[in-house]
Amino acid sequence: MSKKVILIADDIEDVRQAIMRTLGEDNFAFLEASSGEAAIDLVKSQRVDLILSDIAMPKGNGIELLEKLRTIKNPPKVILVTGYASMFSGSPSGIKPSAIIEKPYRASDLIHLVDETLK
Repeated sequence: MSKKVILIADDIEDVRQAIMRTLGEDNFAFLEASSGEAAIDLVKSQRVDLILSDIAMPKGNGIELLEKLRTIKNPPKVILVTGYASMFSGSPSGIKPSAIIEKPYRASDLIHLVDETLK
């Protein structure tokens, strides 16, 4: 059985690496993007089961990423990662992510959320 593919979209490489370590490189296949634009390019060219995306990124933030995913057939599920979840009200067109997790989060909470979202 092939591994689920998780795309981690965050402009900070250390954050991307920490998420991969937390989720376990033996458990999933990972792709990385440093912007929303790069994430969309990857989704268009490869199978992606889940996107973990920071909301605040240059060159296409997490909200813009959600908007662009509307144009993709069978888009992946999306978990938005933010330091301001209480202020998030969705995208302008009402597109909502599969889930939101607020920074700082416990590793166990992220693992559980990813597992539940991929079910």
